[in-house]
Amino acid sequence: MDEAISNILKKLDPEEQYKPCGHEEDPSKKKRKVEGGGSAKKSGAGSVPTPNAATGTRRKRNLTRKQVHDLLEKYGVCDVDLVCPCLKEGIRKGHIQLSPHDGLDTVVVTDTCLMCENEIIATVHNVLYQGDIGLDYESGVPDSKVRCSNCDNSCGYYVVDMCTGYPKIDTGKSYSHCTFCSAFGCCVGDFRLAHCSTCNRHYFAEGGAVCSNCYPA
Repeated sequence: MDEAISNILKKLDPEEQYKPCGHEEDPSKKKRKVEGGGSAKKSGAGSVPTPNAATGTRRKRNLTRKQVHDLLEKYGVCDVDLVCPCLKEGIRKGHIQLSPHDGLDTVVVTDTCLMCENEIIATVHNVLYQGDIGLDYESGVPDSKVRCSNCDNSCGYYVVDMCTGYPKIDTGKSYSHCTFCSAFGCCVGDFRLAHCSTCNRHYFAEGGAVCSNCYPA
């Protein structure tokens, strides 16, 4: 299996061009960004990506959608179309690299519970079928496999921003992953943001509002 996975990674296409999606990276995070990806270590204020345990470096080229699906299938995932798009985009960009040794047990992020500060470790397997919007945050994210054992598993979380290289746990209130953006999409944070098919940016769509970029007031 390791040889088959290596063959996939060798057939990398040149980095795909993105259409603008209106999601700009927080400038304060750029200082914390480390060349690498795959797992993350806990930091006082969030989590910082570290070099992948298997290779020590991050890929310089993005995978294609098909290569991501092929890679997941090599690790035994059957219904790849149902896999979390945020996770798949993180894999596509090289932020998350499946370790040949750990497979689906590869760590995505190590963070702390927002209620008791207990350590929470989330693996690829934990977030494999995570949804793309956190509308169930008020009910405690009942279907989440990322839970705090110290809170009697009552605290369920989403892992957000896997697609950006800065994964962290979230209640879901600030989680929305736009699947209309190129490739597997990108996190936009607020579920009230809609994707404009004309300019490929996001806008607040409450009350029937239209894209302010295409139709300025």
